[in-house]
Amino acid sequence: MPAVWNARSLYFADPDGNILELIIRRDIPDDRDHPFTAADIQNISEAGVPVADVEATAAGIRAAFGLPDYGRGSASFQPLGTVHGMLLLVTPGRSWFPTDEPSGTSRLEVTIEADRDGRMMPAPGIVLTSRRGTSS
Repeated sequence: MPAVWNARSLYFADPDGNILELIIRRDIPDDRDHPFTAADIQNISEAGVPVADVEATAAGIRAAFGLPDYGRGSASFQPLGTVHGMLLLVTPGRSWFPTDEPSGTSRLEVTIEADRDGRMMPAPGIVLTSRRGTSS
């Protein structure tokens, strides 16, 4: 994991109990000349993906989509991507920061911009689709 992610976050739960995070990445230039509003939200920056084998899934995603590691991970946590968008691979049951809420498998579909087009199902109910883009 990077020593410092250079970001500020606000965490909250949606009506289904999913943990959501609004994050400001200080490594992305901010040229706003007005107070922040909902119109300033640029994209989904992170998607947490619980998988049985983090290291093998990360290797598969690197090979399939060309996503780089975002810092060092571990056997239970691996961020892939850039400051503009990341997949956070975690083992099921690992707590979502900053809570004690365990990660679990549920239905999730994520479309990413990557080096190549592709599709992968890293866990039941979880679909990753990529389209060729500039960066993720």
